[in-house]
Amino acid sequence: MFGFYGAHMCADLSRWIELTSPGGVILFSRNSGTPTEVASLVRGLQEAADGAGRPPLLVACDQEGGEVTRLSKGFSPIGPNMALGAIYRHNPKRALDLAYMRATLVAAELGKCGVSMNLAPCLDLSCDAANSVIGTRSYSDSAEVVAELGIAHVLGHKCESVFSTAKHFPGHGATSVDSHFELARTQSAGVHVEPYARVIGMGVEAVMSAHVVYEQHDRLPATLSEYWLSRWLRQTLGFGGLVLTDCMNMKSISDTYGIAEACVMALRAGADMVLVSHEPKVQEECVVRLRTAVETGELDAAVLRAKVDRILSHKARIPSSVLEPSGELMPSEQVEAEISRECITLLRKQFTPHFGMGQPLVLLPQEADEARSALDARGLGAMMYPKEVPLSLADEAVAHAPWVLFFSRGLHLEPSRARFAERISKMCDNFALVSMGAPYDLAYVPEAGYALACYSRKRQYVEAALDVVFGVHEPCGRLPIRVPGIFEPAAGMEE
Repeated sequence: MFGFYGAHMCADLSRWIELTSPGGVILFSRNSGTPTEVASLVRGLQEAADGAGRPPLLVACDQEGGEVTRLSKGFSPIGPNMALGAIYRHNPKRALDLAYMRATLVAAELGKCGVSMNLAPCLDLSCDAANSVIGTRSYSDSAEVVAELGIAHVLGHKCESVFSTAKHFPGHGATSVDSHFELARTQSAGVHVEPYARVIGMGVEAVMSAHVVYEQHDRLPATLSEYWLSRWLRQTLGFGGLVLTDCMNMKSISDTYGIAEACVMALRAGADMVLVSHEPKVQEECVVRLRTAVETGELDAAVLRAKVDRILSHKARIPSSVLEPSGELMPSEQVEAEISRECITLLRKQFTPHFGMGQPLVLLPQEADEARSALDARGLGAMMYPKEVPLSLADEAVAHAPWVLFFSRGLHLEPSRARFAERISKMCDNFALVSMGAPYDLAYVPEAGYALACYSRKRQYVEAALDVVFGVHEPCGRLPIRVPGIFEPAAGMEE
């Protein structure tokens, strides 16, 4: 499965498909446009494959929600998985209903644009505050919560005949290293495997492997490990669907094993498809290396035939409406409005914010543009702060502020911002913190007299947080993860 550049079909793309013969393609934001533009691109790709005498392409994208949403212009908004985890801790049935509704909506829109395979749900447990790659992509730190919400996702996609891909097997939540940049290591997969067993039992169509070494089990990362892909996934868990690698261009693979060589290793270990998302020259090198491996017998032809048969059997299940997409959508904000409102988690309330205290000083990270629009709509002008914040800015900012409304995102990963927030919280008696990401931020500002989590910088989530801050709505979410030394899972309070 290959990625490519450009959002419109052209002769170069047709030649590329004929040259490399991919079994599938992956769409990124660089390929995105309006729904009708995406559908037109996919129709062109399928026509090129057909013209080259190839079977239909699997068309995939990462439409997880939240920070990992590849198609957005003209599509329904999708928030982070962790928001559903916060609702589940308060009301499991309601969370499962909302998860299913969201998954059905997402799958329906993907199918109408020709996307047959969503590289979601993310089944990683959020159990390491230093993990910079998972965050709110995770539903929870509980294997049970992750499994239940993951199943709702799979069932919602099945309703619309779009394949789900459980990732990153056997779990990427227990490491602080981002495998995009270096090889991640942890001791054991342990409880992290449990959600995969559950979604496999419900018929998930594909599983994506993790570029993580589990040192108690194997010296190789799961993507290249026969232990994980063949013995565990196929034999122990009984998975009969497609096994897809995470992107082989990631430095964890490219810098350690080499991309083309790792593709051979992954197929030998048990993968059905390797994902090479970038660099056409590298993709061609991978094709040449794989052909050589087949010709020399390095890859067993009978084993490869079984992999191809699995891929073709999945392609045969793609409805004609997905292969010939219309791109005609009716995007809706209703489901996400309900999720954003019901996930808000109030964790500390030593004072009640209100405009009678005076106009607050509002501080917002510079990358939170959607949040700024929500604040502007309420007449709350915000001071944007950068990633590297001089502490002197805190002194200047707070000098005459009656109270502070501080929006954070990733303080646990950005020491400069954490020091800035802590400094202001000690200078101001009335400091309100709104965490817009994984709520580990709350541990870095213990002086905050008011603290809540909204899990996202997207407009609807910030609007819902403001409604709670100013008493328009009552909070009902509960913490989906443990914040070490501060809050346990399911923590939360009502007004």
